[in-house]
Amino acid sequence: MIRTDRILFLGAKVQQMNDARNNSVKVDEGDRVYISVLALVDKIGNITPESFVWTDGETYIIESIINARPTVKLGGGSGMRYLIKVDGKQSYLFYEEIKSVIRWFVVEKNKRI
Repeated sequence: MIRTDRILFLGAKVQQMNDARNNSVKVDEGDRVYISVLALVDKIGNITPESFVWTDGETYIIESIINARPTVKLGGGSGMRYLIKVDGKQSYLFYEEIKSVIRWFVVEKNKRI
C-alpha cells in the first residue's frame, strides 16, 4: 500500500514532450524524493511508467495513467508530470531531463526537519 499521507506528487500517461510544448507546466523545487521507476519506451519514444520503488524499498504498481503534461524547470531542463493511480489513489510522478541526465521524482509533503 502506498503511503499517500507523505506524498504530494507521483505520476501518469505519456505524451511526447515535443507534441505538448504549448501546455507546459512549471515544477516547483519543493522537497523532491528521487526514486527508481520501471518504464516502457515504445518505438517512437513515448515513455510509460509501470511501477516505482519507494525509499523503503517497496515496489508499487501503477494501476493507470490518467494524464501526462510537459514540465519546464527554471534555469533549463524539461520533463513530464504524470497523474497516476496507485492503490486506488491519485498522485503525481515527475520525469526530468537536464543536460542528458534523466531522473524520476515525487514531491514529499509535510516533511519535518
